[in-house]
Amino acid sequence: MQRLPLRRALSAAASAPVRRALSTASRRPPWAMVEKYVAVGSPERRVSLRLAEPPCGSRLIAPAHLVGYAPRVPDPDTDELNAFFAGFVKAASGDGLLLLTFMEVTGTAPLVPGGGGWRALTGISIDPDMTRFVCNPISGELFGLPDIDGTKKTAWFSDIGILTQSERPHGPPDRYAVALFREDSVGYRGGDERFAMRRCLSQTGKWDKLVGLPSPLPLHRRRMNTSTQEVVAFAGRLWWVDLR
Repeated sequence: MQRLPLRRALSAAASAPVRRALSTASRRPPWAMVEKYVAVGSPERRVSLRLAEPPCGSRLIAPAHLVGYAPRVPDPDTDELNAFFAGFVKAASGDGLLLLTFMEVTGTAPLVPGGGGWRALTGISIDPDMTRFVCNPISGELFGLPDIDGTKKTAWFSDIGILTQSERPHGPPDRYAVALFREDSVGYRGGDERFAMRRCLSQTGKWDKLVGLPSPLPLHRRRMNTSTQEVVAFAGRLWWVDLR
Protein backbone atom coordinates (compact mmCIF):
# COMPACT_ATOMS: atom_id res chain seq x y z
CA MET A 1 0.00 0.00 0.00
CA GLN A 2 0.97 3.65 -0.46
CA ARG A 3 0.53 6.30 2.23
CA LEU A 4 -1.32 9.28 0.75
CA PRO A 5 -1.39 12.72 2.43
CA LEU A 6 -4.76 14.41 1.83
CA ARG A 7 -4.30 17.85 3.32
CA ARG A 8 -3.47 19.14 -0.15
CA ALA A 9 -2.96 17.62 -3.55
CA LEU A 10 -1.72 18.83 -6.89
CA SER A 11 -4.22 19.45 -9.67
CA ALA A 12 -2.83 18.82 -13.15
CA ALA A 13 -4.72 19.16 -16.40
CA ALA A 14 -4.31 16.12 -18.63
CA SER A 15 -2.85 18.12 -21.52
CA ALA A 16 -1.14 21.09 -19.87
CA PRO A 17 1.66 21.77 -17.36
CA VAL A 18 0.77 21.99 -13.69
CA ARG A 19 -0.80 25.38 -12.94
CA ARG A 20 -2.96 25.19 -9.85
CA ALA A 21 -3.35 23.42 -6.53
CA LEU A 22 -6.32 21.72 -4.93
CA SER A 23 -7.19 21.99 -1.26
CA THR A 24 -9.16 19.05 0.07
CA ALA A 25 -12.17 19.37 2.33
CA SER A 26 -11.50 19.50 6.06
CA ARG A 27 -13.76 16.51 6.69
CA ARG A 28 -11.29 14.23 4.93
CA PRO A 29 -8.72 12.42 7.08
CA PRO A 30 -5.18 13.90 7.00
CA TRP A 31 -3.86 10.75 5.32
CA ALA A 32 -5.06 7.48 3.82
CA MET A 33 -3.72 4.08 2.84
CA VAL A 34 -4.16 3.38 -0.89
CA GLU A 35 -4.25 -0.18 -2.19
CA LYS A 36 -1.48 -1.12 -4.61
CA TYR A 37 -3.80 -2.48 -7.33
CA VAL A 38 -5.95 -0.10 -9.38
CA ALA A 39 -9.40 -1.30 -10.39
CA VAL A 40 -10.11 -0.76 -14.10
CA GLY A 41 -13.48 -0.49 -15.77
CA SER A 42 -15.35 2.46 -14.25
CA PRO A 43 -17.56 4.26 -16.80
CA GLU A 44 -16.95 7.62 -15.10
CA ARG A 45 -15.12 10.51 -16.76
CA ARG A 46 -12.43 10.68 -14.07
CA VAL A 47 -10.55 8.46 -11.68
CA SER A 48 -12.41 7.92 -8.42
CA LEU A 49 -11.06 7.20 -4.94
CA ARG A 50 -13.14 5.09 -2.58
CA LEU A 51 -11.78 6.64 0.56
CA ALA A 52 -11.59 4.47 3.67
CA GLU A 53 -10.69 5.57 7.18
CA PRO A 54 -7.13 4.53 8.10
CA PRO A 55 -5.88 1.92 8.60
CA CYS A 56 -8.29 0.41 6.05
CA GLY A 57 -7.16 0.54 2.42
CA SER A 58 -8.71 3.03 0.00
CA ARG A 59 -9.28 1.88 -3.57
CA LEU A 60 -8.52 3.75 -6.78
CA ILE A 61 -10.83 3.09 -9.74
CA ALA A 62 -9.76 4.16 -13.24
CA PRO A 63 -12.07 4.41 -16.28
CA ALA A 64 -10.90 1.92 -18.89
CA HIS A 65 -11.07 4.42 -21.77
CA LEU A 66 -8.77 6.87 -19.97
CA VAL A 67 -6.00 4.35 -19.35
CA GLY A 68 -6.07 2.80 -22.82
CA TYR A 69 -7.90 -0.46 -22.17
CA ALA A 70 -10.31 -1.79 -24.78
CA PRO A 71 -11.13 -5.51 -25.17
CA ARG A 72 -9.94 -6.69 -28.55
CA VAL A 73 -11.60 -9.22 -30.82
CA PRO A 74 -9.09 -12.02 -31.50
CA ASP A 75 -7.18 -11.42 -34.72
CA PRO A 76 -8.46 -13.92 -37.32
CA ASP A 77 -4.95 -14.40 -38.76
CA THR A 78 -2.83 -14.58 -35.60
CA ASP A 79 -5.43 -15.42 -32.91
CA GLU A 80 -3.88 -12.61 -30.84
CA LEU A 81 -5.85 -10.88 -28.11
CA ASN A 82 -5.20 -8.91 -24.93
CA ALA A 83 -4.93 -11.63 -22.32
CA PHE A 84 -4.32 -9.48 -19.24
CA PHE A 85 -4.62 -5.83 -18.22
CA ALA A 86 -3.82 -4.46 -14.78
CA GLY A 87 -2.99 -1.19 -13.04
CA PHE A 88 -0.66 -0.53 -10.12
CA VAL A 89 0.17 2.37 -7.83
CA LYS A 90 3.95 2.52 -8.22
CA ALA A 91 4.82 5.56 -6.10
CA ALA A 92 3.42 8.55 -4.20
CA SER A 93 4.75 12.07 -3.82
CA GLY A 94 4.89 13.83 -0.48
CA ASP A 95 1.94 15.99 -1.54
CA GLY A 96 -0.48 13.29 -2.58
CA LEU A 97 0.15 12.66 -6.28
CA LEU A 98 0.25 9.02 -7.38
CA LEU A 99 2.33 7.45 -10.13
CA LEU A 100 0.26 4.77 -11.88
CA THR A 101 1.49 2.04 -14.21
CA PHE A 102 -0.79 -0.03 -16.44
CA MET A 103 0.33 -3.29 -18.01
CA GLU A 104 -1.21 -4.96 -21.05
CA VAL A 105 -0.18 -8.53 -21.86
CA THR A 106 -1.11 -10.00 -25.23
CA GLY A 107 -1.69 -13.69 -25.88
CA THR A 108 -2.77 -16.19 -28.49
CA ALA A 109 -6.04 -18.08 -28.19
CA PRO A 110 -6.89 -20.26 -31.20
CA LEU A 111 -10.31 -21.76 -31.70
CA VAL A 112 -10.79 -25.21 -30.20
CA PRO A 113 -11.88 -27.70 -32.89
CA GLY A 114 -15.49 -28.65 -32.26
CA GLY A 115 -15.64 -26.24 -29.34
CA GLY A 116 -18.49 -24.15 -30.68
CA GLY A 117 -16.42 -20.98 -30.94
CA TRP A 118 -14.59 -21.47 -27.65
CA ARG A 119 -10.93 -20.43 -27.55
CA ALA A 120 -8.08 -21.77 -25.45
CA LEU A 121 -5.24 -19.52 -24.30
CA THR A 122 -2.04 -21.17 -25.55
CA GLY A 123 0.59 -18.52 -24.91
CA ILE A 124 1.25 -15.03 -23.60
CA SER A 125 3.82 -12.35 -24.40
CA ILE A 126 6.72 -12.00 -21.97
CA ASP A 127 7.22 -8.35 -23.00
CA PRO A 128 4.05 -6.43 -22.03
CA ASP A 129 3.10 -2.92 -23.03
CA MET A 130 3.45 -0.36 -20.22
CA THR A 131 1.61 2.95 -19.90
CA ARG A 132 2.22 5.43 -17.07
CA PHE A 133 0.20 8.29 -15.60
CA VAL A 134 0.46 10.89 -12.87
CA CYS A 135 -2.82 10.92 -10.95
CA ASN A 136 -4.45 13.34 -8.52
CA PRO A 137 -6.65 10.91 -6.55
CA ILE A 138 -8.71 13.73 -5.01
CA SER A 139 -9.68 15.53 -8.22
CA GLY A 140 -9.56 12.36 -10.34
CA GLU A 141 -7.33 13.97 -12.97
CA LEU A 142 -4.75 12.03 -15.00
CA PHE A 143 -1.64 13.26 -16.75
CA GLY A 144 -0.32 10.77 -19.30
CA LEU A 145 3.46 10.32 -19.44
CA PRO A 146 5.15 9.74 -22.79
CA ASP A 147 6.63 6.33 -23.57
CA ILE A 148 10.15 5.87 -22.24
CA ASP A 149 12.67 5.79 -25.11
CA GLY A 150 9.71 5.88 -27.50
CA THR A 151 8.49 2.37 -26.73
CA LYS A 152 5.88 0.73 -24.48
CA LYS A 153 8.12 -2.32 -23.96
CA THR A 154 9.56 -0.98 -20.71
CA ALA A 155 8.48 -3.45 -18.02
CA TRP A 156 12.05 -3.56 -16.66
CA PHE A 157 11.81 0.12 -15.64
CA SER A 158 10.16 -0.58 -12.30
CA ASP A 159 12.37 1.55 -10.02
CA ILE A 160 10.47 4.76 -10.70
CA GLY A 161 9.41 7.58 -8.38
CA ILE A 162 7.69 10.97 -8.35
CA LEU A 163 8.82 14.17 -6.65
CA THR A 164 7.01 17.52 -6.35
CA GLN A 165 8.30 21.05 -5.80
CA SER A 166 6.68 24.31 -4.69
CA GLU A 167 7.70 27.90 -5.29
CA ARG A 168 6.44 28.82 -1.81
CA PRO A 169 7.63 27.29 1.47
CA HIS A 170 5.11 24.70 2.66
CA GLY A 171 2.82 25.62 -0.24
CA PRO A 172 1.05 23.34 -2.69
CA PRO A 173 3.37 21.93 -5.38
CA ASP A 174 3.76 23.77 -8.66
CA ARG A 175 5.61 21.08 -10.63
CA TYR A 176 6.66 17.45 -10.52
CA ALA A 177 9.41 15.20 -11.80
CA VAL A 178 9.21 11.47 -12.51
CA ALA A 179 12.58 9.74 -12.42
CA LEU A 180 14.22 6.32 -12.66
CA PHE A 181 17.76 5.08 -12.87
CA ARG A 182 19.56 1.94 -13.96
CA GLU A 183 23.13 0.74 -13.85
CA ASP A 184 25.04 1.55 -17.03
CA SER A 185 28.48 -0.08 -16.95
CA VAL A 186 28.99 -0.18 -20.73
CA GLY A 187 32.32 1.40 -21.58
CA TYR A 188 33.50 1.61 -17.96
CA ARG A 189 36.18 -0.45 -16.29
CA GLY A 190 35.35 -2.94 -13.53
CA GLY A 191 34.74 -1.29 -10.19
CA ASP A 192 33.78 1.97 -11.91
CA GLU A 193 30.11 1.31 -12.60
CA ARG A 194 28.03 4.28 -13.66
CA PHE A 195 24.32 4.98 -13.70
CA ALA A 196 21.97 6.47 -16.27
CA MET A 197 18.96 8.45 -15.05
CA ARG A 198 15.84 9.18 -17.04
CA ARG A 199 13.48 11.91 -15.89
CA CYS A 200 10.26 13.49 -17.12
CA LEU A 201 9.47 17.03 -15.97
CA SER A 202 5.96 18.47 -15.89
CA GLN A 203 7.30 21.66 -17.50
CA THR A 204 8.43 19.83 -20.64
CA GLY A 205 6.34 16.65 -20.74
CA LYS A 206 9.35 14.81 -22.20
CA TRP A 207 11.89 12.28 -21.01
CA ASP A 208 15.55 13.23 -20.92
CA LYS A 209 18.48 10.99 -20.09
CA LEU A 210 21.52 11.74 -17.95
CA VAL A 211 24.39 9.30 -18.51
CA GLY A 212 27.71 8.61 -16.83
CA LEU A 213 26.52 9.37 -13.31
CA PRO A 214 28.88 8.03 -10.62
CA SER A 215 27.59 5.11 -8.59
CA PRO A 216 26.09 6.23 -5.25
CA LEU A 217 26.88 2.82 -3.76
CA PRO A 218 30.02 1.70 -1.92
CA LEU A 219 32.18 -0.73 -3.86
CA HIS A 220 30.95 -3.86 -2.04
CA ARG A 221 27.32 -2.97 -2.85
CA ARG A 222 27.76 -2.38 -6.57
CA ARG A 223 25.78 -4.33 -9.14
CA MET A 224 22.59 -3.47 -7.30
CA ASN A 225 19.44 -4.97 -8.77
CA THR A 226 17.36 -1.80 -8.94
CA SER A 227 14.33 -3.60 -10.39
CA THR A 228 13.48 -4.93 -6.93
CA GLN A 229 13.88 -1.65 -5.05
CA GLU A 230 11.32 0.86 -3.81
CA VAL A 231 11.49 4.59 -4.49
CA VAL A 232 10.45 6.97 -1.71
CA ALA A 233 9.90 10.74 -1.83
CA PHE A 234 11.18 12.29 1.40
CA ALA A 235 12.53 15.71 2.47
CA GLY A 236 12.54 17.11 -1.06
CA ARG A 237 14.43 14.22 -2.63
CA LEU A 238 13.83 10.82 -4.18
CA TRP A 239 15.44 7.90 -2.36
CA TRP A 240 16.07 4.49 -3.93
CA VAL A 241 15.91 2.05 -1.02
CA ASP A 242 18.32 -0.90 -1.04
CA LEU A 243 16.34 -3.53 0.87
CA ARG A 244 19.41 -5.75 1.27
